[in-house]
Amino acid sequence: MELTTQQIVALAILIALPLLAAVAVYWPARNEGFRRGHAIGYREGFDAAEARLHAELDESAERCSGAERLLAATRSELQRVQKERDQTRHNATEALEELTLRLDDAQALNTTHAGLLRQSAANHRLAAASWRSLGVTLKEKDARTLAERLTTLADRLRPQGITDKEAA
Repeated sequence: MELTTQQIVALAILIALPLLAAVAVYWPARNEGFRRGHAIGYREGFDAAEARLHAELDESAERCSGAERLLAATRSELQRVQKERDQTRHNATEALEELTLRLDDAQALNTTHAGLLRQSAANHRLAAASWRSLGVTLKEKDARTLAERLTTLADRLRPQGITDKEAA
């Protein structure tokens, strides 16, 4: 049996048509399966990553909330310490003002007392001179000693930096 060219071509077409039909079905099916496989793999990978990262996210959120609580406590403590510092500063300022007023009063009083002591010393010097003119040396000596002591005490009462002219 001899095959003619037409018969060979017809036989080749008959063999090629089922192959082409198989390839026509196989290739799109393979591409769709590959795409769906990727989609399934993508979904599975996404779900796995989401589960793993969700645990890390929960842990990070817990650490952040712990840090926020610590920060809030630290801020509260800082505000308390600042209020305490301000109160201490206020108290110190008031105490300083009060002590300054008391010092001013004491210096004025010391100046007054120093003046009185100087006047008393002058009176004792005058008395000593009178005792000397009368010839009573023992009383004169006592009056001069007392006048010197009163002058020394007046000098001690004089505030720092004030001269004799200012004190008088």
